[in-house]
Amino acid sequence: MTYSHIYQVLFLPKLSIKRWHFLGLVLVNFALSYLSHFELFMVQWKHVIQII
Repeated sequence: MTYSHIYQVLFLPKLSIKRWHFLGLVLVNFALSYLSHFELFMVQWKHVIQII
């Protein structure tokens, strides 16, 4: 998977708006779940530090 291949996949006109929308939704959901997991981890870590 080279940069030119990624560029072709991303910017070829045959990609529809729906596919872009779907891609965006997947990315947003992934980012949100990652952030929430990270926050949960930080909260647990602070709790552990307080116990120590």
